Amino acid sequence: MYSTNFLLKNLLDTKRLLTFGENFASMATNPAEIKIHLFREIDQLPDQYLIDLKKIIYNYLMEIKKAYPAKPNRRLGIMKGLVVYMAPDFNAPLSDFEPYM
Repeated sequence: MYSTNFLLKNLLDTKRLLTFGENFASMATNPAEIKIHLFREIDQLPDQYLIDLKKIIYNYLMEIKKAYPAKPNRRLGIMKGLVVYMAPDFNAPLSDFEPYM
């Protein structure tokens, strides 16, 4: 198995990036350009590196999932019956805001 640094260096080599006529600094802000460039770089990798790259990406995604756990789904109707009293003039205009109306 090849080292992670070796694969990432081959994948994100800035010299090869500039051969496409793209400026790395400006491309870093455009997600579509980044995706296109990554697809091109992956396409140029030898087949033997693809399995290692897949493992690296999978491990990276697992780290992200651990760092940012999914929020639990909200249940509908959980607050039903909680408000037991509401003043009869709840919807009446407030006198404090008369000058603004």
